Amino acid sequence: MDTPFLDEVEKALLEKKEAALQFNVFRNKGKSENPDGLSKNPFHSEMSHVNTLYYVKDGKIYGEYDLETYEGLRQQEELGHFIDSMT
Repeated sequence: MDTPFLDEVEKALLEKKEAALQFNVFRNKGKSENPDGLSKNPFHSEMSHVNTLYYVKDGKIYGEYDLETYEGLRQQEELGHFIDSMT
């Protein structure tokens, strides 16, 4: 699975000194892929979009950023704005 935007998210969060948890729907049990190769999102009703950064606080979603909306430098800028607006 080619997801270069994950590197951008990690970089942006490090620059802003923010922590984040990542949930991969293809690896529900951690490092190994789901045995059937299918995605499983137990949070589907609350967080229905894939390739999305969610801002969650005290179990409530306060914002989301679709990582596929922009690419390159524009993505970095918009991601930075999202992180700033949520913190």
